[in-house]
Amino acid sequence: MVQKKSKLQQLVSVFLVILTMITLVNYIEPQQAFAYTPRKEAPAKDNKYYYSKINPFYPTYGLPNCTCYAYGRAYEILGTDPKLPTGNAGTWYEKDTKHKKGSTPQLGAIACWKGSGQYNGHVAVVEEINGSKISFSESNYGGDLFRYQKNIDPNKYASGAPYNYTFQGYIYIGEAPEPVKPGTISGTYLMKNVGTTSYAYVNGSDADKTDIALGTNKSNDSYKMKFTDAGSGTQPSCFIQPVISSTRVVNPYADTPANGTNVNLYKKSSDGTQQWVLESVSGGYIIRNFTNQNLVLTANSNTVKVNTYSSGNKNQIWSLESPSVSVDAVFHRNLNANDTTTVTETFTTGVSNQKFGYDANGNGRYPTMNEASVGFGQWINTGYKLLGWSENKNATTASWKTYSDVVDSWITKHSPKIDLYAVWEPVTTEGDVNEDGQFDELDAVILQKWLISAPGLNLENWETADLNEDGRLDSFDLVMMKRKLINK
Repeated sequence: MVQKKSKLQQLVSVFLVILTMITLVNYIEPQQAFAYTPRKEAPAKDNKYYYSKINPFYPTYGLPNCTCYAYGRAYEILGTDPKLPTGNAGTWYEKDTKHKKGSTPQLGAIACWKGSGQYNGHVAVVEEINGSKISFSESNYGGDLFRYQKNIDPNKYASGAPYNYTFQGYIYIGEAPEPVKPGTISGTYLMKNVGTTSYAYVNGSDADKTDIALGTNKSNDSYKMKFTDAGSGTQPSCFIQPVISSTRVVNPYADTPANGTNVNLYKKSSDGTQQWVLESVSGGYIIRNFTNQNLVLTANSNTVKVNTYSSGNKNQIWSLESPSVSVDAVFHRNLNANDTTTVTETFTTGVSNQKFGYDANGNGRYPTMNEASVGFGQWINTGYKLLGWSENKNATTASWKTYSDVVDSWITKHSPKIDLYAVWEPVTTEGDVNEDGQFDELDAVILQKWLISAPGLNLENWETADLNEDGRLDSFDLVMMKRKLINK
């Protein structure tokens, strides 16, 4: 597709080309994954993310204002400029082109509403998730400097007059932690009872009717419980499967569970009594039986039973702790349908700085992996470059980058093993806008002429000059191209 410009774009391009001749440009690193701490109080007046010129809203509007607050909060979470829109709140969701968006809540995401007028709307920051409801922090123009809203259905928030808000969705500012699906959770955990401070475990062998008891030897594999989505169509729920068993799950031992029914192991089936619904509460979760949700997992002396729910009973609250879990990531070269070449890397929770292709000390696992001409490890696919990895052998887009960071939540989700298939992409010469097979000074001259709208010049292969990968050509790409040529 030919890249075309309006008159205004042409004038802006000329200005930016001139500007690059006298200005050095600093580049922003890609957004990183962040650790999350909810904000439930107003920021201090000396907090630079809200009360300084690094926040583009501060000199003009400042607080109280929902956009100024949301921009500052996102900046505070990431530690880098979030690059969110700088217009009115009601335009954020539609105008944002730098982030992924969707309808599933994530911690730190920007919740967006549009009002009845062209610019009426609101933005807030998701701080906690409870099923289909969210708790968020916000500020309001002409109103509250800071407000923390708890357990709000975003689809109903301020939906009536005079605001008439319509919920649009979430802007995901970075690689946020995976959201908890309403009623379920995925991963391997230790189940710690808040009231007794003991842990649930399998008290015996992997056999039907083996009791679930309480103990403290949490390093033993019998204490590790894997939560998996049960896929119920009526309400999200999960199975709780001890890692020592491949066929049995945590089960109230009765055709019709009642108050005081023992909890033990039993062969996994589609029976709803084996499924559990997690309700997030202060300190952990209430774990309700799917078929009778007034019955919850309860610590009784040294055993686990289902008992009638009693508000405030800490013996019915369970916190989920991440044990030391490992995953074997099997990387498939995937040159063709018959290629069986693989390498396996093992990642373990609790270890920092883990990354595909690198050890925990940041050293490459393969002697030539850092060479530009070499793909993952020592794999070469002539005419192609390694785009990344997918669980789908025939994928054309990658779910993970070639050297993706590995975090604990990813390990617990995919433990004990995940097969990752190489996704190969045909090689194009970066910067080769004239398509002569090489990148040189002539490409920079052509791009500069195009930016100042030289007559009769179209760029059929313009994507190769989009060096900062923002989906458009501008002076920033020209600067990067010139620097790349200097460093050749």
